[in-house]
Amino acid sequence: MVSVLPSGLWPRAEFVGCSPSLSGAIRVNPWSVEGTADGLYAAIKLPREHRQLRHDKHWRYVSQHTVAYWATSFVADLQVGAGSRPARRGGMRDLLG
Repeated sequence: MVSVLPSGLWPRAEFVGCSPSLSGAIRVNPWSVEGTADGLYAAIKLPREHRQLRHDKHWRYVSQHTVAYWATSFVADLQVGAGSRPARRGGMRDLLG
């Protein structure tokens, strides 16, 4: 569930992977009509300055933490984990080079 409101505040589905990283985001359960309506209402009722501040903060975050960033970070974590265990034939070291 992504709805763009004036000043760019987007209520986030609580199931979206980046939702916990976006502090201050209005989270909704897209399966709950009442919850989604409440989230949209809360977003609309926020003062324009607050909506803009949240939008700017969230935009900076998602602009810097792209899919490429997350993929690189994930592979780096796998490599660190693989490096801390004895090498096995067909193990992570073989997969990651």
